[in-house]
Amino acid sequence: VAFVSGLSLGGGGVSAHDDAFERFVRFVSDSAPDLHLLIVCGGAIQCASRGGAAGVGRDMLAAADEGLARLAAIVPVRVLPGDGEPTNLTLPQLPLHPSLLPRARR
Repeated sequence: VAFVSGLSLGGGGVSAHDDAFERFVRFVSDSAPDLHLLIVCGGAIQCASRGGAAGVGRDMLAAADEGLARLAAIVPVRVLPGDGEPTNLTLPQLPLHPSLLPRARR
């Protein structure tokens, strides 16, 4: 089991961030025989502003969906919502709605 946070997918194409994500995908791919589950502990989606769904655009969700789908093709992935991600504000937090990340949920 591996835990990761702060992926900030869908941030608009910052090249240094893209390189870091590519290295992370390579690491997960190389570790796949020993890795049975990847848990994303918040920060999966790059939010434009703190405070909820108003800071998350359609393009951001599509880019995050693509990145998580790439990871899910290698190893099972569970996503726990973090601060500012589109979920409710009560505790316990509900999971991200499946329609937000359609490719990654397959």
